[in-house]
Amino acid sequence: MKRFITLLCLCFFFSQTILAQSTSPKTSPTRFFKLYFDNDLFYHTDRYYTQGTIYQLTAPKIQRSPFTKLLPGLKGSTNYYSLAWIHNGYTPIQIKEERVIYNDRPYASYMYLEHNRISTDPQRKIRLSSGWGLGVIGPIALGGEIQTAIHTIFVSPIPQGWEHQIRNDFVLTYDLKFEQNLFERKRINMTAYPYTTLGTLLNRLGLGSQIRIGRINPYFQNLGIAAPNTPEAQNTHKFQCYFSAKAEVEGIAYDATLQGGILNRTSIHSLYNSQINRLRIRTHTGIFFAFRRMQWNYTHVWQSQTFSIGKWHHWGNISLLIPTLAKNCYYC
Repeated sequence: MKRFITLLCLCFFFSQTILAQSTSPKTSPTRFFKLYFDNDLFYHTDRYYTQGTIYQLTAPKIQRSPFTKLLPGLKGSTNYYSLAWIHNGYTPIQIKEERVIYNDRPYASYMYLEHNRISTDPQRKIRLSSGWGLGVIGPIALGGEIQTAIHTIFVSPIPQGWEHQIRNDFVLTYDLKFEQNLFERKRINMTAYPYTTLGTLLNRLGLGSQIRIGRINPYFQNLGIAAPNTPEAQNTHKFQCYFSAKAEVEGIAYDATLQGGILNRTSIHSLYNSQINRLRIRTHTGIFFAFRRMQWNYTHVWQSQTFSIGKWHHWGNISLLIPTLAKNCYYC
């Protein structure tokens, strides 16, 4: 617990140091809503990370939140602010079993509200993404009810073991990611990024790289779409179509979905420290389409073993981005 508090304080100090250097940042007028949907149903599996959704609203007025001060920015950058509702669910391999399967991963689900800031500098071709979230893990997150409803709709086996899931605890999380351009041409670009997550849900430190090939806009000019008649929209394609691939390797210090909450240690089923794989590898490969201010993509995600006798896993992701036009909304 002391290590967690120390890391969180260091993260807060780091964010405030960068923020102090961020003089006269510009807020983008771009507004959009983005939906992410993850599920291993796409590959006819039902195990480990089995479902996830994110509902995200990006709008300039979110900058008014007093909690924006917790999010660092880059000097002379263009900034995007968003709120996201995140819900994820996890199951063991054998979901038809009612008993506890001690050598498998536990049932777990969490949900939290996240406040994000993306600070991007197209001149230096760098980007800093930060976010902090607050929520819950455990039965109160309704993971069992949501998965049962999905399985009922798609006429799939109903999971039987959610009563043994990770117990209720609070979630406090803080994310940082710094992206740097490595290579850029008209039809291809490559970036690299270190990232970290600290908090009661997950503690990790990782390094990743991404490559995009096809009809693309400059990566650091906007977030995929831009408000009309703004510098972000200048000299950009109305239609984009490209292939994207990412590879990430990360070290894991703590994972509450496997080990239980930090404060509530009463979970019936959780894994020991010795059972956790401290090194994880993950890949993302996908196809992206964008026309004017709308964007759609499908991504395949592969992940290595997360615990000692576990298996590798993969799932599909669909995301949809659409512009929002309501200027009379407080957070739009």
